[in-house]
Amino acid sequence: MGRFEKFQISSRGFNDSIDITRLVISAVKKQGTMSGVVQIFAPDFTSCVVAVPKGVPIVQDLHEIIGEFIPVDKIYQFDEKYNTNAYAHLRSVFLGNSISLPFENGEIDLGNSQIVFIDFDNKPNQKIIKVHISG
Repeated sequence: MGRFEKFQISSRGFNDSIDITRLVISAVKKQGTMSGVVQIFAPDFTSCVVAVPKGVPIVQDLHEIIGEFIPVDKIYQFDEKYNTNAYAHLRSVFLGNSISLPFENGEIDLGNSQIVFIDFDNKPNQKIIKVHISG
């Protein structure tokens, strides 16, 4: 059992990276459960959710590396069939569109990390983030 929360964020697309840490912390506190696991999920499959160290340019490094690994300007089989943004879907598959984090005494165990949503899509959009709190 557990409780679901969801929130909508505005994304510019094109690798837009948004710190959603406060939104997730707020969802956990609202639940009132003292310990358990929180799962953060981006259900659109052209984005990812990651926990990264805060205060360092790791997200910029991530964009550079993933750009080399899964380039935007390559023609993928998915593009040939659907004429769309295969690179965004592949980046989401590679990095994952959900993470799970433990929490104890009502506090998420983040250490020196932040929770970041990255939108790889090729256009701005409103994105939904789902949060499942169990404990």
